[in-house]
Amino acid sequence: MFFDLYYRVLEISEKNPGKKVTAPQLTGLVRKLLDPLDYSVVTSRDPAVSPDMVIVAGIYDCWNDSAGVPGIEISLCYHPKQQYFFLDLLDWPRLAFDFAECVVHEKIHQEQHRKRKKFLKYRSSSLDESLKREQEYLGAGEEIEAYGFSIAADSLINERHWKMCDMYQVYTTVFIDDTNVVTKLEKSIVKYLKHLELDHGLRTRRAKPQ
Repeated sequence: MFFDLYYRVLEISEKNPGKKVTAPQLTGLVRKLLDPLDYSVVTSRDPAVSPDMVIVAGIYDCWNDSAGVPGIEISLCYHPKQQYFFLDLLDWPRLAFDFAECVVHEKIHQEQHRKRKKFLKYRSSSLDESLKREQEYLGAGEEIEAYGFSIAADSLINERHWKMCDMYQVYTTVFIDDTNVVTKLEKSIVKYLKHLELDHGLRTRRAKPQ
């Protein structure tokens, strides 16, 4: 799923050379790539987003999922004053990666819930409230699994060792005194690297002319 989405986002630029679109229209182009019964893709605005940039964020809502409405919401966030984009000038490799990674990350959370997987919560002993919140979020078993995927995808797309990926370094910094969490993360990364490499290999073979 990851590579299919990644390349389909890149194709938007290839199929629309020189086109000028509004921010909501750009969201609409990406929205078409996902089944509306399973995913909601929305436009949001935030002054923290730099002009001409697109920030992708996602959330999985198990209650919506159980109620039969889209359980995964993907948000394309723009600067409040951003009106138009020239598609030729967008950083498509970054947008394609961010979108595909975000969708699959939330899909993993959906599968965790649907399969009723049980994960241990992380209990931080830090006296720093900010660090405590970060540790208890990132150290939860479901996040270790999902971020293992995210780091593996980053490693393959950006052709760098996973220890050089930003999110891996976040984990080693946040859990500098707890190598057990980092060890669990590394196992998840290796697992997803194998899955992604197999998926990419199969996709490449299917795309070759006979």
